[in-house]
Amino acid sequence: AAAAVEWLVDADAAFAEAMRADPGLRDLANFGSLQLDVVRAYAAVGDAAALDDATARLDAARRALVRRYDEAYEPRGVAAARSGRKVPAAFVPLARLLVLEAVAARAAGAVDDARKLTDADAMLSALRHDASALAPLESLGHSRRAARAALRRAEGDARAAAADLVERAANRSANRTRGAAIAGQVCADGSLVDEGALQRLRLATPGTPEKERLPALRRRNKDAGAA
Repeated sequence: AAAAVEWLVDADAAFAEAMRADPGLRDLANFGSLQLDVVRAYAAVGDAAALDDATARLDAARRALVRRYDEAYEPRGVAAARSGRKVPAAFVPLARLLVLEAVAARAAGAVDDARKLTDADAMLSALRHDASALAPLESLGHSRRAARAALRRAEGDARAAAADLVERAANRSANRTRGAAIAGQVCADGSLVDEGALQRLRLATPGTPEKERLPALRRRNKDAGAA
């Protein structure tokens, strides 16, 4: 854990240097995640001397979440969790933040850490899907990881999760059968020339130089026969 702290702090320093050159990088999701990772490593080490820095990093992570989502992000997630509803994976960073804030509050001797712990526990429960919920989706041939992710996206609705998995599988299948686009080769209609169209033209025009095939496909909107 001590080595992780050193590595993560170095990574944060590099991130800070990059942000000085491009302040927009602060809006990246992994900026907030990095702050949470550093605090998690501090907690594993048990370094009380790092408490002030941990608190500052938790504040930075909270601001990053507000920038990424909106001011209602935390109240919306906490309210759903308190009511016993499941929440989507977008609230995983909030669950991490609440857990680490509870740990920091306890380390600082704060009297309101019970509320923080209660909310953190509610968020973890709202993101958790037990084996009985995962089993029907796994029986359809999906991995446990995919089933859990689908249930989170569907906020615990098993039917919606199953439909989501079927749709994603269909999209993956369609993508596998579609020829890879060739970078920079834009047709007149705005589409990209793909490897499949180029290969069909190669078979039809064995003696044509390659440099002539791509312009012909662009002009004819990747119709190999017309090209």
